[in-house]
Amino acid sequence: MSICRLALLPLVGAGVLAVIGTVNAQFPKIPKVPKAPVPGAKTADPAPPTPATRGFQCSQINEDLINKFLKAQEVKKKVYDDEMARAEGVMAKARAKQAEADALAKKRAANTMNTMMANADCKDAFKEKDPRSKEIARLEALVADADDKGDQAKSDQIRKRLDPLTDALEIDADRACGGKGSAALHDCMEKKKAALAKQGITEPMLAIQAQGECMQDPSTSGIAGMTAASAEEEAAIADQKAAAAMANQARADAESKAQQAERDALGLDERDHGLFLECIMNVLREDPAQPAPATDDRTVILNHKDALKKALGWQ
Repeated sequence: MSICRLALLPLVGAGVLAVIGTVNAQFPKIPKVPKAPVPGAKTADPAPPTPATRGFQCSQINEDLINKFLKAQEVKKKVYDDEMARAEGVMAKARAKQAEADALAKKRAANTMNTMMANADCKDAFKEKDPRSKEIARLEALVADADDKGDQAKSDQIRKRLDPLTDALEIDADRACGGKGSAALHDCMEKKKAALAKQGITEPMLAIQAQGECMQDPSTSGIAGMTAASAEEEAAIADQKAAAAMANQARADAESKAQQAERDALGLDERDHGLFLECIMNVLREDPAQPAPATDDRTVILNHKDALKKALGWQ
């Protein structure tokens, strides 16, 4: 066959394909009717599925790969330290905002404690002058005596007189000292219980729910001097949360870059790196229930057991 004829073959072939395409476009393709199966004929077995590409295998772990991994830890640490050093400004701001918010919270707690102590002293002075205190003391002695004798019925009977008297004196004393402690809680609960009772709630849940709702408000919590955070403290808390979020993101970025540096130094992608670590950890755990490398691969890993455990943070 001459060179000219060989050169013309592709052109002829292209022309034939073009003609076939035109004909097919003009005349729709008639669908092929499948042949009916012959009775008794054996059908062909379906083709087996194509096996999935296997990823990293434990058998690939050798002395060289172990040494690369251990050296990669140095690379990882350096990258992390460098990134954290660059983020020191963010970290310092977060620490400063945390200290500011803590200082304001401590100041508020100290004021609450001082008010509580003053309120307690005031109530004690009121109770000492109130004649109900002597009756309360007498009933408490009777309860103690009944308890010592194991007479629970008598103890309960006396408490039915003692407890209401004690509660009433406590509320009156608090009311005489400003009414911002137990008296405030009592008044709030009475209003809440009236409202909740209209919803069909009954005791003991009535008192429990009323108390829970009242104690959510510092002014009716039953603790004299307790207050909500000031606007200054709220602003400090908001600033602290924002700074903490930035610091957390900086740490996450540093960790991500350090992990990438480790994978690059090891020459494995993220998936294979995870499989490599799983192979190592299954051997180091010495857990027979976990899949582990073959004997030869285990030996390579166990030869570096201490160094690998340190690199994984297990020591």
